[in-house]
Amino acid sequence: DALKIFESLSKKEPQWAEPINKIATIKFLMGDYKGSVNDIKLTLQLEPRHFGAISGLVQICIIEKKYEEALEYLELVIEIHPYIGIKNLKPYIKKLVKKTFI
Repeated sequence: DALKIFESLSKKEPQWAEPINKIATIKFLMGDYKGSVNDIKLTLQLEPRHFGAISGLVQICIIEKKYEEALEYLELVIEIHPYIGIKNLKPYIKKLVKKTFI
């Protein structure tokens, strides 16, 4: 039901990034990572500094084992919001990047 509500809201307010970000979050929780990434990209077109959306990209990249990409997005989100909790993943992601090169 939440997905339908936010899809309806995003149609009524197409220039508002937050309903689209909520759609991305719901798709993420449903395991639809590709759909989530598509909606995150739409969110970022409307609000390029949406640190929640970028944090979602970090999480999806980790799940998909795209560690270098995850680290790049993490650096971006930390630049926007230096106190965000997801920054604590940085050492973990760095270790994963090193493992992929060994």
